[in-house]
Amino acid sequence: MGPKTAADFLAEKEISTEEARYLLAVSAWPSPMFLAGYLAALLPASLSFSRVLFCVYAPIFLTAALARAVYHVPKQTCKKQNQRQAVKTSVSASPGSFDEILMDCLEIMAKIGGYLMIFSILSSFVTAFSPKECFLRPYLLGLIEMTTGIREMASSCHPDLLIGAGMTGSAVFGGLSGIFQVSAVIKKNAGLSIRHYVLWKLLHLLLSTVLFILLSLSD
Repeated sequence: MGPKTAADFLAEKEISTEEARYLLAVSAWPSPMFLAGYLAALLPASLSFSRVLFCVYAPIFLTAALARAVYHVPKQTCKKQNQRQAVKTSVSASPGSFDEILMDCLEIMAKIGGYLMIFSILSSFVTAFSPKECFLRPYLLGLIEMTTGIREMASSCHPDLLIGAGMTGSAVFGGLSGIFQVSAVIKKNAGLSIRHYVLWKLLHLLLSTVLFILLSLSD
């Protein structure tokens, strides 16, 4: 919903293009409920779930600082925007009708559900036709679809350090399925680029994985 909200705000001219790109760079992080309800149950017993949480969310500060610098978003932008809204006297446009909102929601749900099915099928093909002893198979599945990859990593015989790093990276990146889902909700907005989003997710993946490995090795 983060990328969709940023795209909507940009389309309604509530924020600038630079602000929308900044928000896109720091949005679509994995939910704590997903991490606690799914990933934690599959995490090897020797690994700390709190460490995974820290490694997933701590890089947001560095990512946000870098994105702010890259897109030249001033620190006082939000404050000034709120001040402009406070003194604004014109009547805002009325929201769309219920039918329009409903159809918009259904369209988004259909696109997201469609990509989930497509990449789940692709993951099944990779699982069925790749040898079980292939070292990279769990991580390839995590690159394709997050939940399938995490489950495969948990059932693998790899060292716990690699499993934990792989799970952290998969949760952060979201898989190609997540990339296509985000693309589906922002592609109508010319001010946002899915390529930029992918680059920021790769940076997030790198930071979280390296941080997890360093903290684990320091024990």
